[in-house]
Amino acid sequence: MPEIHAARRERVRQKIAEAGADAALITAGPNVRYLTGLASSNAALLLLASGLAVLGTDSRYALAAQRDCPDLELVIERFIEPRLAAEMTRRALRTVAFEAHEMSVERHAELAAAAEGVTTVPFGRKVEELRTVKDPSELELLATACRISAQAIADVFALIRPGVTERQLAAALDRRMVDLGAERPAFDTIVASGPNGAIPHHAPTDRPMRRGDLITMDFGALYGGYHADMTRTVALGEPAGWQREIYELVAAAQRSGIEAARPDADVADVDAAARDLIREAGHGEHFGHGLGHGVGLEVHEAPTIGYSRTGKLAERVPVTVEPGVYLPGRGGVRIEDVLVVGAGGTGLLTTLTTTTRELLVLLPGDADVATTNDLKNGMTLNLDGQLWTVVEFQHVKPGKGGAFVRTKLKNVTSGKVVDRTFNAGVKVDVATVDRREMQYLYREGSDFVFMDTQDYDQPRIPASVVGDAANYLLEEQTVTVAFNDGTPLYVDLPAAVELTISQTDPGVQGDRSTGGTKPATLETGATIQVPLFISTGEKVKVDTRTGQYLGRA
Repeated sequence: MPEIHAARRERVRQKIAEAGADAALITAGPNVRYLTGLASSNAALLLLASGLAVLGTDSRYALAAQRDCPDLELVIERFIEPRLAAEMTRRALRTVAFEAHEMSVERHAELAAAAEGVTTVPFGRKVEELRTVKDPSELELLATACRISAQAIADVFALIRPGVTERQLAAALDRRMVDLGAERPAFDTIVASGPNGAIPHHAPTDRPMRRGDLITMDFGALYGGYHADMTRTVALGEPAGWQREIYELVAAAQRSGIEAARPDADVADVDAAARDLIREAGHGEHFGHGLGHGVGLEVHEAPTIGYSRTGKLAERVPVTVEPGVYLPGRGGVRIEDVLVVGAGGTGLLTTLTTTTRELLVLLPGDADVATTNDLKNGMTLNLDGQLWTVVEFQHVKPGKGGAFVRTKLKNVTSGKVVDRTFNAGVKVDVATVDRREMQYLYREGSDFVFMDTQDYDQPRIPASVVGDAANYLLEEQTVTVAFNDGTPLYVDLPAAVELTISQTDPGVQGDRSTGGTKPATLETGATIQVPLFISTGEKVKVDTRTGQYLGRA
């Protein structure tokens, strides 16, 4: 496509002439690629007002430059800016424009020192301004990147279920985009679940997804150097009223922003079309970022659609429209699509990212189906509406009759242990139990307040669920809390904890042989039996399963 790049360089030459310069030194990587076709991490273009342009790059890209840029003079050099500065002097150039927004002060000082007799002047963002309006070849590449992105998210929806982590889902999205033809993800994929959804640019963690979560995914494919950018928010399980409310608000705001994004529209007015709806609904403070931005050789490029921005939209300019509402500690919603303003000269918009923008509610089954042949210790079963954990199992194949499985099951809620026998191969429901590491904070009335160590969510667990574990809980202690379908099941403590004796009768020195015990009150308020020699203020080990004294700590 040398002719396309040559036409682009001619447009920049007009800008050079308007600036009263003899040449422009183009050093921003995306601008070099836009004007030459060369993708390089070390390249610069000396574009003369008239005459053959000079492309500098190093030996790693020499063959690619020879192949892709046959109509340019090539300079192969490791340190290209000093080399091109010497070229300016050799060609007796008097004034050279440079990209001051990209070049550091230090690099400019080195350039000016090497370009003897040359005056350098800022060129501004002239190339970026030309890049905002895309030609048909660019729109085709961008459309492909968007199609890959939309197909990738459609393909991974089925993977979203309780227990899958944010990091795992992000990796699956990235892999799927590459499998569908992307060079790589256009940027670091965002997956934000539950309370993390209140952080617009949350980095995926090992937090497992849970029923009741809103899950926001912000991602895009890179294809032919062009960046897609797309965001979808889904609900895992039936959404709560507040979740539907903010989703419908964001969806309405996006529709309003899309309708306003017409040729010659002020970018601030487009932003206001969406932002005003969110503000009027009482969530103005929960939408802090701009409504959108241009996309192309960079994932964020001109124009910026925001409440403090100036400028107008033009035809064939691809932009994102991405309103959001973010509620700290609860979650958030963002919906984002790439649109082309005035595509085809119709004054309408072409939506390049096309999966549904309705709230998608993912309803995984309450249980997976297994057979009694698959039983193992620790597995949780849903039997007749109650949850039971397999404590012991034994496969039996008698000489006569059919095989069976003998089990001991512990009721998750009551702790009751029962014996139960199943025929071999019978189907059973395996319940999804989400075990979360949590820190105990404090007690309030009949509830115990914990904090999830991953996302800082603070659920209130009823005393009936905490049960005997309350006897051994200390503030800031880390425990495991088990949930099923968002409902807390039990609190699992370590087998032994260390607690201080807050009150007991005076200890008797030397009384270690009689085996006598006495009551002692722990710092939690629980009472246990301790040896006679234990005194108030001592720290002891206690078995949390039996409440028995195990020894001094």
